[in-house]
Amino acid sequence: MMNWFRAFLIYDFNISSFYLQTSRDIEFDNEWQALLKEIKLQLHKQNVLEDKLLQMKSNFGAIRGKFDIFRNRVLILISNQQVQEIYQNELLLSIYSHLYEIIHYQTVLVLVISQINTTELEIYQKKD
Repeated sequence: MMNWFRAFLIYDFNISSFYLQTSRDIEFDNEWQALLKEIKLQLHKQNVLEDKLLQMKSNFGAIRGKFDIFRNRVLILISNQQVQEIYQNELLLSIYSHLYEIIHYQTVLVLVISQINTTELEIYQKKD
């Protein structure tokens, strides 16, 4: 069943950017970048802030998002087209409830994360 789910993203409205992306069997190429742009566009077109929900289809699969009103973020799940909406929604709600149990999800500001110098992190990682 887990191979039905292809990717998970978090989009933060405070910085107008995705700050977490995890996936399986997806290359981060131009097609992926185009999908991220389309998701960003649909977040505003579908008025996710009001409706609290994002739904769309793509070559990567069925896309469903849940708005986190407390953190001003959208949790986005990409599944194979064969996955029924109810299962996709159940997993998304389960992820949401698990994230809310993690103290850092609630307290760490994304702006702080985005200011980390990734070059220094890569160098540090290579030293180990």
